[in-house]
Amino acid sequence: IEGAVEGACLIANATPEQRHSLMDFAKNLGEAFQVADDLEDHRLGKKESVSAANFGGENACKLRLEELNRSAQKNLSQFGEKSSELLAIYNWNLTRA
Repeated sequence: IEGAVEGACLIANATPEQRHSLMDFAKNLGEAFQVADDLEDHRLGKKESVSAANFGGENACKLRLEELNRSAQKNLSQFGEKSSELLAIYNWNLTRA
C-alpha cells in the first residue's frame, strides 16, 4: 500500500506535507487491514501462531482499529472531499471487524 501511495505522490507532485500525511495513511491502512484480517480469522476459528487477536484479544483489536481510524481521518483532513474514496476504503475495512 505504501509503495503505491508513494508512487502516486510522486506523479501528483504532492507537497512534503501532503506526502507525509498520505504515507501515514497508507501505513495505518496496512496495519488496520492486518488487524481486521486477524480478527476475522480469529472469529472464524482459524488458529494462527502470530495474530493481533491472539496477542491482545478482540477488544484490543477493536481499540486499535478505532485509534487507526482517528489517525486516518486526521491524515486526510487536509484533502477535504478529495479524500472521500480513500476514507471509503478504510471504512470498508472497518466493517470486516
